[in-house]
Amino acid sequence: MFVPTHNLIVVKAKTMKEEVKTESGIILEEEKKISEPSDITEGEIVSMGPDCKIEAKCGDNVYYQTHAANTVTIRGEDIQIVGEPSIIGVEVKSE
Repeated sequence: MFVPTHNLIVVKAKTMKEEVKTESGIILEEEKKISEPSDITEGEIVSMGPDCKIEAKCGDNVYYQTHAANTVTIRGEDIQIVGEPSIIGVEVKSE
């Protein structure tokens, strides 16, 4: 697991699967980022730096400014590193 420093947050951007039907009738699944080409991206918190003060935890969904994220590939998986000030909201799960 990659653990960021300071007030940085590692987020996995949400994707959606879209079915595409070819002319010959074959159905293919494509993964697309939910928010493209939006300025806001939805993602799930993977890990948080030690100085984060945001009221969220790993596994929570957050919305963040797309342009503020740095995409890094670690062990073949794309993750995004976002500064805490770029998080604009946390999705609250009702229990």
